[in-house]
Amino acid sequence: MNEPHDAPPAPTRWSGIAIASIVTSVLPLASALAPLLGVIALIAIRRRPHLRGQALAWAGIAVGIAATGLQVAGAWSIARAFNALAARPDQALRSAWAGDAEGLRSTMTAPGSEATEARVSAWVADLRARFGEFESVRMAPNAPAPAGALGERETRAAYEAMFRRAGGSTVTVPLTVIFERPSTSESIDSIRVRRFEFMPVDGPRIVWPDEEPAAGGKTQDAARPGP
Repeated sequence: MNEPHDAPPAPTRWSGIAIASIVTSVLPLASALAPLLGVIALIAIRRRPHLRGQALAWAGIAVGIAATGLQVAGAWSIARAFNALAARPDQALRSAWAGDAEGLRSTMTAPGSEATEARVSAWVADLRARFGEFESVRMAPNAPAPAGALGERETRAAYEAMFRRAGGSTVTVPLTVIFERPSTSESIDSIRVRRFEFMPVDGPRIVWPDEEPAAGGKTQDAARPGP
């Protein structure tokens, strides 16, 4: 007659790895480790029946996967918004060069967002006469040099604008772009271009769309080369 097998011992101690799994699942950046810790805890609990924490391990796996997914999605959304912001000057200049004044206005804050087609055309004509045909804008490797005070919601970024002259040669013009965040929003998507400052090494700068002081205390349209 077979003797009954001894019943497995009741769990008496919590699994430290299972606890670590549920804890890390709610921590920023560390949540990606939670599913791995949860799996390790389940294996340990299966092999050592005196350990408790199977439910914690499963919860750590589930919460860790969900939290990691949300963080990845959030990071991707932020990166996409920053890339769109960085490309806004190129978008604005391409629109201006194509005669799409509305497209230019959509990338800018006032007064650029209110510029007339005639003023945009005058600005493009000045740039074309000075540098040639616009090709592209890219971010410069160096930070822009400070040039005047900025508003509380403004920030300065260094770019390089590429133009092609009639003879086929390419000229690169240092460009400082002033961005502005509207007071009604804190999102990255709401940031628009406030001002363009073309700074050629062989002549006066061209600022648009602000009114810049000219020599003798007078003001001139910034679509024209500054002093």
